Amino acid sequence: MLFTIRNTIPNTELCKFNIISENGYMGVIDSDNNSVILPIQYDNIFVYGENIFVLHKKGKIGAVKIDSNNFFFIAQCEYDTLDTFGHDLIFCNSETVRYYNSTTGNIRNFIDVRVDSPFLYCKDNNYQYIIYPETDEELSYNEEGEINSL
Repeated sequence: MLFTIRNTIPNTELCKFNIISENGYMGVIDSDNNSVILPIQYDNIFVYGENIFVLHKKGKIGAVKIDSNNFFFIAQCEYDTLDTFGHDLIFCNSETVRYYNSTTGNIRNFIDVRVDSPFLYCKDNNYQYIIYPETDEELSYNEEGEINSL
């Protein structure tokens, strides 16, 4: 996966956020008042989309979404890999697959995710799911064993 490295976000509402580097670590500040949005503790930070930052810390990967001056973690820096499906993010470690749907903003944890475009085949400890990422809809089958229409 390739990330675009930028120090500002092109969205005019969010362009006040800058990635900064200090003593070999990175963080995000609000350039209007120099307040720290993300602490300067990450080994690397990449911009992914207009308001999502991919974070690297101690060999692990995570992501955060920033809206105005608020942020929430899509995934803590505890994952080994990051894959994308469209604009959706799929984080994996040996125990969990964390799926972020960029359209709906939903975040779900699974034990396995398989991509077979245009669907995701997912399972947790109890169930298996077929997810249509464009709507985050779980598909179901009718009595004839056919997938119900979207």
